[in-house]
Amino acid sequence: MHLNKWLVALLAAIALVACGSPAVQPVARVDNVTLSRQELNTRIDRVQHGLQKQQQQQGSPPSRDQIEQQLVELFINQNLVLGLAKQKGVTVSDKDVDNQVAQFRQQITQSGGGTFDEVVQGQLGLPGGDSSEFRLWPRRASRCSRPRSPIS
Repeated sequence: MHLNKWLVALLAAIALVACGSPAVQPVARVDNVTLSRQELNTRIDRVQHGLQKQQQQQGSPPSRDQIEQQLVELFINQNLVLGLAKQKGVTVSDKDVDNQVAQFRQQITQSGGGTFDEVVQGQLGLPGGDSSEFRLWPRRASRCSRPRSPIS
């Protein structure tokens, strides 16, 4: 009898993996970069946490659905720009990224709107200012600010 229970449990687990659990299902994909449901939910939670800290100073916060829509749009736009820049051969050095991050830090410090990590987590839903995910933002900004060559 115990063998049948284990067999049923094993088959159920295999079925779940084959179908894909909701946590690992892709929400958005650009080229070969995927935003999973689990990663999106984590980012939404970070933004909501950041908004709760700011709620006293502002009006009502956006809904979870509104935050999700904004984060998915940011993910898609960011990765489209990065892909296009890569196609065009635009590169950004680590030094350029470090300089851009330093500028962001300085602007946040001067604005008095919280610590750098709080802003990165609360507004972008990313783990923090030193995360690889965040370092894509200055890369994107640097690529967007580069002079464009005429289209031929």
